[in-house]
Amino acid sequence: MKLSYIKLMASFLISTSLFMAPTISLAEKAEICGLCGTEITAGSNLFELQFKDGSTQTYGCPACGLTMMKSPEVISAKTMDFLSRKMLDAKKAYYLKDTDVGYCCEPHWLSFDSKENAEKFAKGFGGEVLSYQQAIQAKSFHEEHTH
Repeated sequence: MKLSYIKLMASFLISTSLFMAPTISLAEKAEICGLCGTEITAGSNLFELQFKDGSTQTYGCPACGLTMMKSPEVISAKTMDFLSRKMLDAKKAYYLKDTDVGYCCEPHWLSFDSKENAEKFAKGFGGEVLSYQQAIQAKSFHEEHTH
């Protein structure tokens, strides 16, 4: 019963966040992902990097953004909390790897503002919850990431 409730609530949150989310200024800056070229939509779980030269680049999902974190030119990173649609420091986020829900690349990665929210979402839609450090170090992240 509890798992069914979690799935029901997650489905509700997903559907309402996609249709009722406020306009996202980052999505207006980039219509396609800066790495894979996938179209950025209202459902995209955005990731934004700022570089030493002052430029920024928006990515359609945490998988693409985290891939680019290895660049020595990156000075900061933000990711979107999948549920609230608010941007947060990427180093403070928790990541859900290989979940059933995703809008960009496979395996699907989502970001959350808390470990608790990521774990609750994983109960309904699968995936492995990772901290920022774990996400950066995940071997399969670099090997399995496809566009």
